[in-house]
Amino acid sequence: MLVRVFNRLKQEHAFQGSETTVRRYVREAKLRLGVSGREVFIPSDPQTGVEAEVDWGNCIAILGGVETRLKLFCMRSKFSGKHLVRCYPCERQQAFFDGHIKGFSFFGGVFPVLIYDNLTNKVRL
Repeated sequence: MLVRVFNRLKQEHAFQGSETTVRRYVREAKLRLGVSGREVFIPSDPQTGVEAEVDWGNCIAILGGVETRLKLFCMRSKFSGKHLVRCYPCERQQAFFDGHIKGFSFFGGVFPVLIYDNLTNKVRL
């Protein structure tokens, strides 16, 4: 990671210093900010039935002997890790709503919080 930062500084900002200078600056900045290099994740403690993640994926299936590209609607409970995956021919509004309805039915209720990954590019009206 540090090598990438150093290379970007040289390429994008004509940085003339050495990699050691960048390494020293990053080490001092981490100390000032109280950032540990060891913890690289944010611990999550989700509550039962509160949050779910929603995303789309792609797959190829053989339907009637024909290789067909399909879209996968995925909903995953953050608490249990249990997930629902449904295939659709496209990522349109109808599939989006149907996926949610099927997901809520599968999980036995509506999650108060849904977390979407880059939704703006996914659903075409």
